[in-house]
Amino acid sequence: MSNVPDGPPARFARPPRSTAVIVALLLAALAIRLWLVWAGGQFFWPDEGRYRAARAALAAMHEGRVWPAIASLVGQGDHVGFKLLGLGPAALERWTGVSDPRLAAACFALFSWTGLVWLWVWVRRAGASEPAQVWTVALAAGCTSLTYYARHLLPYDAALALALAALAVGTKERGSLARVFAGGLLAGGSVLVYFGYWLLGGTVLLLLGLGGRETWRRRLLRGGAAALGCAAIVGAVWLADHWGERSLVANSRRLSETITQGDFGRGYRLVGEYFWAAEGLVLVCWIAAVVDGATRLRPGTRRDAAGPAAGWQSLLAVGVIYGGLVAASDVTHRFVVYGRGARQLAPFLCAAGGLALARWLAGRRPIWTWLAAALLAGNAAWHLGPAVTQMFPPEFRQLGDRLLATAPAAEPGRTYYRYVNVEHYLFEAELLPQPPEAVLLARRHPFEFRPYLFEGATARERARRLASDQRMRLVRMRVPAAWAIRGEAHGEVAMRVRFAAGRGGMSEPLLSLGPRGLGVLYFVRYLNERSLVLGMESVGSVVWTSGPLAYSPDRDYEIDFFDGSLLPPAGESPSGEAERRRLYYGNLAEVRWQGNAVLRGLAAPHVVQPDEVYAGYNFIGSGHADTVFSGTIASVRRGGYPPRPADEDGREDCGAFRLVVWLPVAAAEVPEPLLVVGEAGRATLGYVRVLPGGQARFGAELWGVGAFESDPVAAPPEANTTVEFRFPALYPPPGDGRWGGMPRTGQESRRSHLTILVGGRVVLDREVRDNGTPAAPVAFGRNPVGGTWVGEKFSGRLVQVARLPLAPPAGESAP
Repeated sequence: MSNVPDGPPARFARPPRSTAVIVALLLAALAIRLWLVWAGGQFFWPDEGRYRAARAALAAMHEGRVWPAIASLVGQGDHVGFKLLGLGPAALERWTGVSDPRLAAACFALFSWTGLVWLWVWVRRAGASEPAQVWTVALAAGCTSLTYYARHLLPYDAALALALAALAVGTKERGSLARVFAGGLLAGGSVLVYFGYWLLGGTVLLLLGLGGRETWRRRLLRGGAAALGCAAIVGAVWLADHWGERSLVANSRRLSETITQGDFGRGYRLVGEYFWAAEGLVLVCWIAAVVDGATRLRPGTRRDAAGPAAGWQSLLAVGVIYGGLVAASDVTHRFVVYGRGARQLAPFLCAAGGLALARWLAGRRPIWTWLAAALLAGNAAWHLGPAVTQMFPPEFRQLGDRLLATAPAAEPGRTYYRYVNVEHYLFEAELLPQPPEAVLLARRHPFEFRPYLFEGATARERARRLASDQRMRLVRMRVPAAWAIRGEAHGEVAMRVRFAAGRGGMSEPLLSLGPRGLGVLYFVRYLNERSLVLGMESVGSVVWTSGPLAYSPDRDYEIDFFDGSLLPPAGESPSGEAERRRLYYGNLAEVRWQGNAVLRGLAAPHVVQPDEVYAGYNFIGSGHADTVFSGTIASVRRGGYPPRPADEDGREDCGAFRLVVWLPVAAAEVPEPLLVVGEAGRATLGYVRVLPGGQARFGAELWGVGAFESDPVAAPPEANTTVEFRFPALYPPPGDGRWGGMPRTGQESRRSHLTILVGGRVVLDREVRDNGTPAAPVAFGRNPVGGTWVGEKFSGRLVQVARLPLAPPAGESAP
C-alpha cells in the first residue's frame, strides 16, 4: 500500500468552486460601483450636502477645535453616524489634496460593496448551503436597489452595510456573547448612520437575540447582550451631545417630522411598485421565494424541512420591516414610505430568493441552472444599464458648453440658447413656450431612471414626470412674438399676464434682467390655487417678496416692473434733471400689481444691456425660480418711470431734499459734502462727519452766516441712512405762488430755519439768515463751489435723492 497522500493537506486544499464564483460576482459588483462613482453624479441630491458638514468639522479640527467640531456634528441631530464616518474621506481629501467628490464617493461605495460581503458571511454562518450562498450573492450583486446609490454621498449603503455586518458578526452557532455584543454595537451604529433605518436596526437586534437553534434561556442572554451593545454606542453619542450642545434629541425630533413628502396610505403598495421599477422580474422570484419559505414554516412542518436559520430569519426580517413600514405610513400616518426605506428589505429578499433557487434547482439538469443564471444576468443588465450609463446635469453642461463654443451666435433679444431640465429641475420637467428652433444636444435625465422617482414624490407627481419629456437638452429658442419687449430701449417694463392654474408650490420667472449669473429676476411664487406672491432677486444683494395676492387663472393682470438696471447709461457729466432722475431711480426696485405698489425698496443696480431683458424666461439662471413662465404673456412694453409717492412728488425747482446714503467704513472725521446749493460766494453746503463707533455728525455751512452741526447720532456704515436737508435757499420767498395753500407763518419759518433730520428725527434746527435763492444750482455728493471747511467729494455712496413737496399732502400738517 502506498503512503503517498491522495491530495494536498486540508489547509492547502483548493477552495470550492462556489467560493470562486462568489468572489467573481463580488469583484464584478465592485467594478460596477467604482464605475458609477467615476461617471459622476455626486451632490445631485440636496441631502448629499451633509458630507460638507464633515468637511467643515475636519477643517475645525485641523485648527485645533476638535471637541467643538465633534459636538457640533452630534448636536445637528441628522444622521450623526454618517457625518462621523465622513471624517475619514474628508481627511483623505485633505491628505491627498484632491477636492474631487468622487474620492469621497469611492470611500462610501466600499460600504455598498462590503454590504454584499457581509450578506454572504451571514447566510453562510446561518447554515445556507453553497449553492444557496452563490444564488444569494448573485441576486445581491445584480440587485439595482443595492447598487445605484453607491455613486452618491448618502448614508443608506453605509447603514445597510453595518446592519449586515452586525448579523454576520453576531450570528454563529453557539457563538459567544461578546460576538453578540459586538453585533449590537454595529446595529446601533447602523441606525446612527441613517436614522431612517430604525426598523432595520431593531430587526437585526431581534435576529441576534433569537440566534439559531438556541434554548430560550440562551436567547434571553443573547438578546440582552445585543441590546447592551446597541445602548452602548447610542449612549456614547448621547453623552457626547450632553457634554456638548445638547440639541441632538430636539433636532432629531424635528427631522422625523419632515418625512411627510409623498402619499400616506400607499405604503403597502409603494414597496412593490418601487421594487418592480428597480428589479423587474426578480420581484416575482422574491415573492415566490417568500411564499414558498412561509409554507415550510407552517405548524407541523418537520424541523429539517424548514431549512437553515438563514431561511426563517430572512422571512422574519421581511415580515417585521414590511409590517413596520406599512404601519408607520398607512396606520399611524407618521412616516411616508420612500424607495430608500423599501430597499432595506432587499438583502433579506435576496437571501430568501437564494435559498429558494437552491431548493428549486437541486437535482435538476444543469441547463436549468444556466437558464436561471442567464435570466438573472439579463434582468440585471436591463435594470442596471440605465444607472451605469447615466449622465448628470454638471457633466451634461460641460459637454454642452463645449458645443456652444462652436455654435453660431444667438440674435440678442430674439433668440437664445438654453438648457432644459439641467439647471432648474426638481419637482417636474421644464416647460417650453414653443418648440425649439434646434436641439443641439440631448441626453436622458437622471429622473428617467425610475427608482429615483420614489424619493418623496406622490403618485401623481411620478405620473406627471413619466408623461413629460424629461430629457436634458441644449436648445436654441426664439422669443415668442407676444413675449417680445416693445417700446423704448430703456425704462420700466409693463406686462399683461394670465397666470397658470394648478401651480401651487411652484416658482416661475416673470422678467429677467442682465447677463447669465448676474442681474435681477422678478418672479411669481404660487402659494396655492388662488394666491401668489411676487418676488425679486438682485443677485448678490437682496431677495424680496410681496405679501399674498389673490388671483384667478381666467383673468389678465397688469404688472409693472422697475429696477435701476433699466435706466439708460449715465452721461459723461450728468447735471440737472437727468442727474436728479438717476439719483432717485438708480437704486429703486418696484413692482406694481394692478397699479398699486406691492414691492418697493432700494437695491444696487446691475449693468444690463437693452437686449439682456427677457420676459417669462430666467435668463440669469437664478435659483429662486424655474426656467420658464407657464402662464400666458399677452404683451410686454418698455418705457417711462414709476410714479413717485405723494410725499416725494415735489417741484423740481424748490423744496427740501431727502437723501438715502451709505456712510463709508473709514471714519475720516472731516466734513464731506452731501448736498450743495448755490454758487461760490453764496452757497449752503450740507455735510456729514463720520465718527468712529458707527456715529456721525450732520451739519451745514452757510457762506456768510456760519457752520452749524448736530450732536453725534447713530449712523452705521454701509447701511441705509436717510437724511433730510431743509435749507432756506431751497424755498421760494414768502408769498410766492408756488407755496400753494401753506400759511404765511409756515413759509417764513421755512425761509428762516436750517433743519436736518436723520432717520425721520430732527437732529439740528436753528434759526438762520437766508443766504440763497431757490433757483440756485444743486449738487449731490460733490462740492463744486470750493471753500476750506467742506471737502470735495463724499466717500460713501448716494443711494437715492428725492425732492420733497413744499406743502404736505391734504389732511397732514406741515412738519
